[in-house]
Amino acid sequence: MPQLITEDDLQKLDESYEEIVDLPDDLAEAGDEIPLSPDEHREMADVIEAWATDTAAYTLGGELTAPLLLLIAAEHRHAAGDTEHAHRLAGQARDHADAEPFEAHPTFIEFALVAGDGETAAALAAEVLDARPVDLAFYTMIGESYEDNGDEITAERWYTLGLEMMASTENTDDPEYLGLLISRSMLRRDLGLPLDDFDQQLERFTED
Repeated sequence: MPQLITEDDLQKLDESYEEIVDLPDDLAEAGDEIPLSPDEHREMADVIEAWATDTAAYTLGGELTAPLLLLIAAEHRHAAGDTEHAHRLAGQARDHADAEPFEAHPTFIEFALVAGDGETAAALAAEVLDARPVDLAFYTMIGESYEDNGDEITAERWYTLGLEMMASTENTDDPEYLGLLISRSMLRRDLGLPLDDFDQQLERFTED
């Protein structure tokens, strides 16, 4: 009988590779994590790829899907420097029968930005924008990729688009909405931008 794999198994795998740096007492709260080595990323990618593809040995439960696991494995391969393997896994996720529309786009956008290919990243981002998905993860992931790669202006735009989408669906009670409000406000402060309606909304949240 195939082994059931759930979000708990994914979390346990992550935790098994976590290590915490021993810091002086006055810095202990920082809890700085040691980055995974390339080989550790490869080990995790192999496990996750097997969960996604070996249907004789594994079955997926909860909200896990094969495309999602393939994308996670692709990110680990990319972090290990295995670019070709990472793109192959992301392509499998994109083409999988269970894939959601544009599900792999944020991953390909991240890969393009890391490679310095802003033109490809912008073209993929435009396709997502045209589709206007109602899943906040699209906007958050794309915004984070731009922010991590030094384009704070585009990142702020994607964070704003995500908040506007959530507001239009009256889904502002979602904890992820508050999280994005905070991330966007911090970025706008770093950019020296004036307070706007979303910044003021965050202030009201923190006052309550």
